[in-house]
Amino acid sequence: MSIEQEPPLPEPDRVSQPMLWEFVRLADYRVPSPAGASAALEKWTSLRQLFRRDEQNQQDEQAPVKSEDELRHLSQSRLHRLARPIDWRGAAAALDAALADWLQASNPATAVRFVIGQPHCGHPEILAHWATRHDAIRIEAPSSEQILGDDSAWLEAWPAIDRLWVLANLEHCYLRHANGLGLVRRLLEQAASGALGRGVIACDSWAWAYLQEV
Repeated sequence: MSIEQEPPLPEPDRVSQPMLWEFVRLADYRVPSPAGASAALEKWTSLRQLFRRDEQNQQDEQAPVKSEDELRHLSQSRLHRLARPIDWRGAAAALDAALADWLQASNPATAVRFVIGQPHCGHPEILAHWATRHDAIRIEAPSSEQILGDDSAWLEAWPAIDRLWVLANLEHCYLRHANGLGLVRRLLEQAASGALGRGVIACDSWAWAYLQEV
């Protein structure tokens, strides 16, 4: 007696997962348009507010479920469950893909690549993960005293040019002060000339826009 096995079920069509992270050339970056549902919700909320007569009811509806004082008393474990830390590994992998050709080139046209992101978008954390993946040296930003004193020792202590390095926060390398720009100017000059070797510099977009003007 034999038992015939059932034929295998056909595999469902595999739908490619959307990319959560993508790095593009700065000239190609566009601000994302608001989602249709979010835009419709905002318009509906505005319309309701126009015809709302009972201001007290409106305030009650907008009141938070928990007050700020109550939230501060939550334990760290509960806070962790409510708002988990962001996993930056996917972003680091996307950055890896964007820089793959540059990393593999024996003599790249540009020794230093810049990563520009919105303020508080996590670029220091992304670069930290990326540096770990490639055993790159992480450069600490200079102190306020070093910036104001135009301390050349910070640049002189740069690692050897045969080591890959990462500076994750260019926005912390200058101050908006008459004496606060000399050090970052020399940093950018040496980076552009290739004197610092191969590395990656990250900066938030507000600071980057400011540095373009000074």
